[in-house]
Amino acid sequence: MKPIFATITGLALTTALIAPAAAQNRPESIPTRGQLCVVNEFNGQVVCGRRASEREIRRYNREHGRDQYGDNYSNRERRQRVRERIRNIYREILGRNPDRNELRTYSSRVLSREWNIDRVRRDLAYSRETRDRINQIYRETLRRDADRREIQNYQEALERGWSLEQIRAELENSREARGINRRPRIRVDF
Repeated sequence: MKPIFATITGLALTTALIAPAAAQNRPESIPTRGQLCVVNEFNGQVVCGRRASEREIRRYNREHGRDQYGDNYSNRERRQRVRERIRNIYREILGRNPDRNELRTYSSRVLSREWNIDRVRRDLAYSRETRDRINQIYRETLRRDADRREIQNYQEALERGWSLEQIRAELENSREARGINRRPRIRVDF
């Protein structure tokens, strides 16, 4: 079999898929099975057993019109996409838009590659404000406070992609909520 070449972050990368019998009789220039090889596209030199350096990646990306992380988007477009995703997460988890400071904090963490979008979602899902929102939904639909286990279960659901509206819908359709709605309400007039 021939090695498969793929271009990853600008430098051609190959993993050799040579049959074991052929690998025993191979010259040293043929990579072994599963070995990582970097192909320098400027001079055609193949170097196996190492990853491309940050310098090589930056140089390739600069010369091919990509930002420093290999995205085919301008920095402005990338910032806009990240901010919109963060706004969507806020709407799903907290039912509101982020304020200017929250948006700036989370977007700078994502844009600097310190965090990813999943970590933003996890951070919001386990926030104090989220616990309060879940408990508020319990009070409105079930007329009681949520216990710690119930809040934790719904925080995990929010982390996996649920929204507050889905939590509300599930609680409104629960057996407990149906039982509350069937009970006669006692009204005392004086």
